[in-house]
Amino acid sequence: MCSVYIEVTQALISKAMIEKYICFPQTRLARQAISNKLGKFYTRYRRYSSPGVIGSVDGTHFRIFTPPKEEEHLYYSRKHYHSLNVQMIKLKVDKS
Repeated sequence: MCSVYIEVTQALISKAMIEKYICFPQTRLARQAISNKLGKFYTRYRRYSSPGVIGSVDGTHFRIFTPPKEEEHLYYSRKHYHSLNVQMIKLKVDKS
């Protein structure tokens, strides 16, 4: 695997990054506040709304250059190209 991917992944999962950017609401009141704010956003898409939602998860394939032959099968996706499957978590959190 390319050393750049390893460096980026290690940076993203470092304790400092996790503590700065990943924080889940710890109290019922905090979760309710986030749910209310997201509820207002999701009302535009009523058929997709779910009560009590405090975040969302999505994934996508990022196209990459063809990897070395011995690793190629590890990166070939169902979309018929070489890719990395990435997931993101979105939480609506006010930093106040």
